[in-house]
Amino acid sequence: MFAINNNPITTIDLIQRINYLSIFNDFDIKNINKNEYIDDLISVKLFNEYIIRRNLKIEQKEIVSTFNLIFVNNKKKIEELIKNKELTKEIILTNIRYDLQKKKTLEFLL
Repeated sequence: MFAINNNPITTIDLIQRINYLSIFNDFDIKNINKNEYIDDLISVKLFNEYIIRRNLKIEQKEIVSTFNLIFVNNKKKIEELIKNKELTKEIILTNIRYDLQKKKTLEFLL
């Protein structure tokens, strides 16, 4: 689809992001316009690149703590996505890291 700093971003990344976002939003993944989610993917990947360049870190314990909170509130949906091989725990953790990076960077800038 595109590349940031020579790191390719593929439709697989987009589908993983959409599946992750489906945890929080009630929509049918098969019946959405994927183009609507490209901006979100670009955004989190740009924030990720910013964090890498600044050598900043998100603590793993914060990522896991956020996962546990999300899991408690969305257990059925997450288990279904994992069972259907649409997501893995690692993909969820990666996307949580992306969201936390974006949040912390915006908080810092504001």
